[in-house]
Amino acid sequence: MSLHDLVLLPRPTIPPGEVTRTSAEMTVRVVDGRLVKFKQETGKTGDSDFHLVISDETLLYSAGGATSPVSPHSAIAEIPDPNCVGGRHGTGPSPSRFQAQLESVRVKFVAMFPNIRSGWNDAGGIPVRLTGITFFDKAHGQVGRALNGLELHPLLDIGRIGDQELGI
Repeated sequence: MSLHDLVLLPRPTIPPGEVTRTSAEMTVRVVDGRLVKFKQETGKTGDSDFHLVISDETLLYSAGGATSPVSPHSAIAEIPDPNCVGGRHGTGPSPSRFQAQLESVRVKFVAMFPNIRSGWNDAGGIPVRLTGITFFDKAHGQVGRALNGLELHPLLDIGRIGDQELGI
C-alpha cells in the first residue's frame, strides 16, 4: 500500500472511550514510505514509544501544533515500548499477542539508529517498509499527523528498502 492510499482511507466513526476499537483498526497494513524524523516520547507524559514521521517522496509532513495545517503527504508510525503494552492505565492485555514482534521491531529500529538522542532525530528520508496495525488517533497537534488521523500503531516491523523497490 502506498502512503497516499493510507492517508486517504476513510476515517471511521470512533466509539467513545479508549477500549473499544473499530474493525478498521484491526487491520495489519504494509506501507512503503520515507522516514523523515523520529523521537522517543519520554518525560513526565511520555510512554517511551518511538514516534516516527513518515512521508512520501516529497518529504513533506504536518509540522505539529493545534493550528498548523495537516499535510496530505505524511502519517505517523509508533514503535511502542514492549514493556508498556498495557497502556496508560495498565488495563490492556499483557503480554500482547504481538509481543515477539513488538520486541523485534524495537531491536531492529535501535540497530538502524544506534546514536538516538533526546528530542527529534533526523532520519534523512530513508526509504522504509513498515508493517503495522491501523489506528485512528484523536487530533492533538501531532507532528506528522495524517489527514484522516490514521497511524500505524503499533508498528510490527520496519525495514530499509531500496529506492527501486519503492518505485521512485
